[in-house]
Amino acid sequence: MKRIVDLKNLLLGFLKTLTLAWVAVLTVIMVAGCANINYREPSDESAIDEKVLSENIGKEKDPVQLSHYIVRRAMLKVRAGSQQLNYSGALDDLKKAVKLNPELYRVREINDWIGVLGKLSGMRAEASLLKEKSDLAEYRVRILQEKIEKLEKQNQELRGTIETLQSLELQREQRMQQVR
Repeated sequence: MKRIVDLKNLLLGFLKTLTLAWVAVLTVIMVAGCANINYREPSDESAIDEKVLSENIGKEKDPVQLSHYIVRRAMLKVRAGSQQLNYSGALDDLKKAVKLNPELYRVREINDWIGVLGKLSGMRAEASLLKEKSDLAEYRVRILQEKIEKLEKQNQELRGTIETLQSLELQREQRMQQVR
């Protein structure tokens, strides 16, 4: 059972390390990519967040500018320190942006982002599946531990019963010798 727990901890540690490595790679790509994409920033940069960008996306009519807003929103979805990283949402946004502005597809960083986010989405799904398997294994371990405890208790009771029977047998033999 300790091996199962150790294996689970090792696997979770590996997944955390792998996720952090991908986040670092994404950050480098994002920084390099943002330098190559020229788009209009909204005037109040401190107010840029996903909500503001979504509002701008709803209002924008120019497909090229709309694609830039969508790329910016995608970057916000995978920004380091974000409470809820949304790799699949960012991937969908990038694909939408490329459909609106095929010129973006020529930007190498966008291609890199699409590839990396696709892999991260797959890794997230795989990590989720591994977590489910881990939870199931933990549940099974708990059930087995409960069964072991129950069997140990029954074993103790049986030992007590055996000792009582041996004591009674000894007393019976002693009485039989006294009767003779």
